[in-house]
Amino acid sequence: MTFYDCRFDYVPTLGSITSFTSVNYDSDDIATNVGDKASDGFTCPATLDAMEFSMPGSTVKFISINLGDTSSSDQGLAGYFDKFIITTEGDATVYDLEPVIRTATITSPLTDQYPGMVNFSAYLVDDDSDPILWAVRQGTCEASTSTVYGNVDGKNNIATINTDDFLNQTFSFEGDMSGMDLGMYCFVYNPTEDSGEAGIRLTQQFNLIALPEPLLPTTKDQCKKGGWTTFTSLSFKNQGSCVSYVVSNEKSGKRD
Repeated sequence: MTFYDCRFDYVPTLGSITSFTSVNYDSDDIATNVGDKASDGFTCPATLDAMEFSMPGSTVKFISINLGDTSSSDQGLAGYFDKFIITTEGDATVYDLEPVIRTATITSPLTDQYPGMVNFSAYLVDDDSDPILWAVRQGTCEASTSTVYGNVDGKNNIATINTDDFLNQTFSFEGDMSGMDLGMYCFVYNPTEDSGEAGIRLTQQFNLIALPEPLLPTTKDQCKKGGWTTFTSLSFKNQGSCVSYVVSNEKSGKRD
């Protein structure tokens, strides 16, 4: 299916393998090749500028810039665009292109954790998607040692990985650490790399710590002015039930 009436191709004939080459094309330059939709009965001119005279009211639907492997004559060609500028009637739009710097960041856990569900999250910035190796290890960040969660060392835990946006490839896994030994653990996030890319292996240590002792009321005043709502471990229904708890403990000698 042909989606244009006329297609104007401009191909530079000179270039450098050691530095960027500046190339400029104006609308009145003769195109290297002109694609013509044969079924419309219209013969495309040799320049984009001439379209205004040959077909008044013509519009440019899109501009496509390709580099390498777009035809059999440039297979294996590789390189980068530094910047391109589109100027129309005095207005210039500048597209300044920079290579993607491959980086990654662990976003959780960043602090000590209580036993229970613990979230592990990270993200990768890259120009493509690469497999992620990861692990949660007990007492060490070293490879192949004391792995409790992950997709290495015989573990097959499934993390949620979203690569829709190469510049923000997110990773998330929630693991149940109830019943695990207290102490140091290490989250290892290791995106694999393509040939020539810098390797990334991030580690984040955290401690699994005991739950704090529940806060309990010891005086009637602590129950007043809404104070009863702060003792969530006992789920008092109202101020009166809180006061009753304190009085009951006083009578039984449990008051601190």
